Amino acid sequence: MSASKLIFTLLLATGRESVSTGEAITIFNTTRAHYSMAGINIRMVRIVKIRDRYARYNNLEERDTKLWLYREVVNKRGYNRKNRTYVMLPPMFDASGYKWIGGFAEDTKCLPRGVAIGNALAVRSNGSSGYDMSAIAMTHELAHLCNARHEEG
Repeated sequence: MSASKLIFTLLLATGRESVSTGEAITIFNTTRAHYSMAGINIRMVRIVKIRDRYARYNNLEERDTKLWLYREVVNKRGYNRKNRTYVMLPPMFDASGYKWIGGFAEDTKCLPRGVAIGNALAVRSNGSSGYDMSAIAMTHELAHLCNARHEEG
């Protein structure tokens, strides 16, 4: 990645409690503000809206299966031919019904293509806004596409 630019396509999967296109843009704008503070220009070139084809995998025990299936969809359909792709999925649920936000990103060694996946939601289980947490997940996972690593504490 150029030290100051991050370009990606947003693949918005719609399903149970998914965010709308407008809500996805709100989440992106918060993510863009996070990167701006670090001096990085982030640009979303397009939004591709698809139905959540793996909606049957909606609980935490199945999250890895769902994330890897979407990674394959992105690679097979070529959404990431020109730039990185972020797949925004509906929230997943734990056994008690709590809405979960998290994600996955493949290791790209800063190549211009790669896939990051995260959940997004408008309203958290406690009734508060989910936009900020969704933006944090997006910020975190996109950073992995730029070779950022977790620090061991």
